[in-house]
Amino acid sequence: MDQELIAAERANYKGKVFAYAAMPNMHFRGKSGFMLGVAVLGEAGYSPRPQFFDDFSSAHEAADRLNAELGLDADTAVAIVADTMARSQRKNDDEAGLTTVKLSAEDLRELMEALEDADLSDDRTYEKLEEALNDLQDDSPRLGR
Repeated sequence: MDQELIAAERANYKGKVFAYAAMPNMHFRGKSGFMLGVAVLGEAGYSPRPQFFDDFSSAHEAADRLNAELGLDADTAVAIVADTMARSQRKNDDEAGLTTVKLSAEDLRELMEALEDADLSDDRTYEKLEEALNDLQDDSPRLGR
């Protein structure tokens, strides 16, 4: 069965690099909790496959087995899936009119001070910056945590 599935995927994604991934079933009602998906390198998102599993471990084992048959090691498969997730996030952000701004903790503090000086510290933007600064401080050992 694995060889038939792989042959069908290769025909469907001719010339493309893809990997299988285990994921929660959010597409087929009345089916088990986990399923397989196909992630194509360079594309956003994944395509669900109607193979269902009762637990994540079983779905993950199936994805690893199929990826091994494709000649992919675990790190390569994870990199392919991560690429599709990042592209999906960028696509969703673009569609929502959002952007990502990269600032250091020091830059965030300076921007927040400027908003305070302009009497805008009760603004929603200020709250978002404050949340980002708190997240950055919680996640970064460089900031005295």
